[in-house]
Amino acid sequence: MSSQVIAFAVWGNPAYWRLANYKSNSESVKSFSTLEILFQVEKPKKVILIVSDTLALEASDKITSYDDVVEKARSYAERYVCLHLDEFEIKVLPGVIRKNKGNAVYVFKADMDDFRSLALYEIYMQSIREDRPLELTLDISHGINYMPTLTYDSFREAAALYSVSRIQRTKIRVYQADPYPILQKEADEKRMRDKSNPCTPKSQDAHPPDVVYNLLLEENVYPWEVTRYIGFQKQKVKQTLNDVRNFPEHESIKSLIEELSLPLIGAYRLGAIVQLALLAKPALAAEGASASASGGSINPGQSDSCAPKANWSLKDIEVFLKRSIEEWRKGREPFEDGNEIIVESKNKFAPGFRALLQTHAILSGIKSLISTSELEMVTLTELKNLKKLYQGSKVVTHLLDREIEKLDFLKGKILEAWTPYYKYRKGVQSPVKKCDPIFKRDFIAHAGFHDEVIEVRKFNSEIQIRVKGGYWCCIKNILKEAVTT
Repeated sequence: MSSQVIAFAVWGNPAYWRLANYKSNSESVKSFSTLEILFQVEKPKKVILIVSDTLALEASDKITSYDDVVEKARSYAERYVCLHLDEFEIKVLPGVIRKNKGNAVYVFKADMDDFRSLALYEIYMQSIREDRPLELTLDISHGINYMPTLTYDSFREAAALYSVSRIQRTKIRVYQADPYPILQKEADEKRMRDKSNPCTPKSQDAHPPDVVYNLLLEENVYPWEVTRYIGFQKQKVKQTLNDVRNFPEHESIKSLIEELSLPLIGAYRLGAIVQLALLAKPALAAEGASASASGGSINPGQSDSCAPKANWSLKDIEVFLKRSIEEWRKGREPFEDGNEIIVESKNKFAPGFRALLQTHAILSGIKSLISTSELEMVTLTELKNLKKLYQGSKVVTHLLDREIEKLDFLKGKILEAWTPYYKYRKGVQSPVKKCDPIFKRDFIAHAGFHDEVIEVRKFNSEIQIRVKGGYWCCIKNILKEAVTT
């Protein structure tokens, strides 16, 4: 299946941009922005424009609510697009400015982590909506101040999340135009936008200067790159917002992160694919079912209070992400302080927001690699499939190859009854159950294929693997420690 392109572009205030002849190889376009040359070069299926909410002040002398701010900023930016696109969206993110308007001083304040979190969410969610494989492009030509840097950071991370979710390498490209040349004032005036028709210049005899449109970066992003962004402070990771006092979903989100996100992300980071599969299966099986209808441990035949449960699904994660954004927006309502009108986020995104995004991406990737017909076990074939999640890491791939080869070698000896793995391993003594530093070391060194932890059997010529009852509490602690500080 051929790939298609989704393009993202970041804008400041487009009102004062001048007409230019943007050039890229054989392409040449006269325009007030790089949007048209981006469209000519990439021919994207969809374009998403990222702008600051401070643009609302350019559209009006008065704002009444944050919904009003977002709508005015979006409408203002849209007026300057000057290009008909079949699929096009404008996303409004928090900005910073201090500006006199009439008798008031408007002060917009923002936390840069909020900008990054929202950009990450928008880029990732826009990407996974498409069925066909994607290439992702970003144009940072018109961004101002912090916007290009933060958007690029988010773009790169979102590309890694997308790669995991689709189990593929994702080609990314980043563009930026040269600075607009300094010209004589009179000639420059002619190239400004006509106020009554901002898609045309003030003068019809304006001769725009050539401006080169540069491809700054082109490379492949692999699934394993998501591990660059894994790592959370233990005290803050269990919530998506800093202030959760009036957030009714907080307790549910906290449980989801504790029971599913942290162990799942830890298992992925360590290459512990047996535990990764067994953590993911209940969540994938719960898709479309309520938690109460699908709850229960994955291995009811063995007593283990910490065994994974089918309490959460991909849909739950999506709902909690949306609700967190809605709650954040509630805290950005304008308020008066003397002669100042302040737009400031009273709440901020916490690390749990990113943890939910990573959980969503990893689960989405696993979904196409394993079956959910048997929740208490994983097959050797499924484990071989899960290796695809580790494209981009030779170290982890080699580690998994080693452990899988051991099972392949024992295939003819494995019995139909569930048997502790250590009994098939030469020279391995019957273990004494302990959750100590040595156990932790061996668990990590063998990517979760610990002799003491694993049970195996042969069923219909397929090797099946499960975790012995009573070990999940210890294992989950190890997995969580792999991603928290």
